[in-house]
Amino acid sequence: MSNDLVVLNSRYQLLNKLGEGGFGVVYLAKDTQTKKLCVVKQLHSSLENADVVKRLFYEEIKILEKLEHPQIPSLIDFYDDGDDCFLVEEYIEGETIKFELKDGCLWNEARVINFLEQGLQILDYIHRRGIIHRDIKPDNFIRRRDTEEIVLIDFGAVKNFNVEQSHIINPTVAIGTHGYMPSEQARGKPRKNSDIYSLGIIAIQALTGRNPISFKEDEQSGEIIWRPYADVHSYLGDILTQMVRADYAKRYHSADLVLQDLYKYIRWQEGLKNTHTNPILKDALDVHHHDQPLTLTQNPPMLKTISHPRSWGIGFLVFLFMGIMGGGFFYYDSRRVEATISQLENSKINQNFASCIQLTQSRRARNIAPLLLDQYIGECRLEYAKQQAQLEDYQGAIAIAQKIPPQNPYHREATILMEDWTQAHENQNIDCPPNVLCICPGPLCPN
Repeated sequence: MSNDLVVLNSRYQLLNKLGEGGFGVVYLAKDTQTKKLCVVKQLHSSLENADVVKRLFYEEIKILEKLEHPQIPSLIDFYDDGDDCFLVEEYIEGETIKFELKDGCLWNEARVINFLEQGLQILDYIHRRGIIHRDIKPDNFIRRRDTEEIVLIDFGAVKNFNVEQSHIINPTVAIGTHGYMPSEQARGKPRKNSDIYSLGIIAIQALTGRNPISFKEDEQSGEIIWRPYADVHSYLGDILTQMVRADYAKRYHSADLVLQDLYKYIRWQEGLKNTHTNPILKDALDVHHHDQPLTLTQNPPMLKTISHPRSWGIGFLVFLFMGIMGGGFFYYDSRRVEATISQLENSKINQNFASCIQLTQSRRARNIAPLLLDQYIGECRLEYAKQQAQLEDYQGAIAIAQKIPPQNPYHREATILMEDWTQAHENQNIDCPPNVLCICPGPLCPN
């Protein structure tokens, strides 16, 4: 019997086979009720590891039931006919990212940034709902043909974790794809930033045109060597390097943190396009001219007192000399401001927030525009507090966060987190639940 005559559950008419693997078959189908196309996943009834596969299958169903995101396929239906299990979900018309990257095809930086922004937003959404995907790879991103948005598919390998206590993860089997899977995931201990690693690897593949398996590792650090093969701005390169750190404790801890740094780079680029000057230098200009605006309609007092032609010439030379000297000092001071901001950014990228805090308190930081300096003060203190909380030093985290001024833009978030940390500190002596492996994400873990 041909597929066009097969109707499953008296509703889904099979059109053609999209793919087949060891676990089952995927069909393109038509929903005879809504007249829309859909995808039907049929799980094979006879499998050697049927229990594990069936568990993952039903996990995918439970996950899709609670996810409502325009860049994640929506669940339409599922059922078990006694022999086989079926899952029906939204059909995404388009090609996978794998198709775009075939034959070593390179993306420009703008395309990579767009991919990262969308991918990180999706990861942030699922991670906040206690889900680790565990199989982030080019095959599992489809670009919609109409809007060109990317859609994350295949939640069959997802792993649940406790949102409130994200350091507690059930020991699990290793699921993922070689080349895109970090070492902790290969050991069966995936974390939220395991997905971040995989997303970063895809971006690096797009920039270099190389298969991730081909990258060599630094013998001392264990980091993959990729930057010599990519034409990428150093700032974006640093973000990607931080995403794919071999040690998960040195990696970005959340998709939101990566997005913050990515948005700063995007704003910096937009500033260059709009002003054709370095926006960091523009910040320095704002510092010097905010209190003493230059009024072009007024003549300088020196010129008003000079009337003789020769005196005017001498006066003009004096004025010119003073202008050059003043401009030299201003340029020098602007460069110092730029260097200080660059150091602050590097401290954040390397997650050395203690150094970042010290720098905001230094004399060199006083010439940074006040609003910009407030951003650094709040962000560095908050992220340093989060680091301490991840090490379960909740008292230390609270002490750091308390020093964020009330008028600072990060004060509200700090206040909310301090409430959580206070509760966590009170519950700190509670043992881990039975049969659960307690894992903390820092280098000072007892295990």
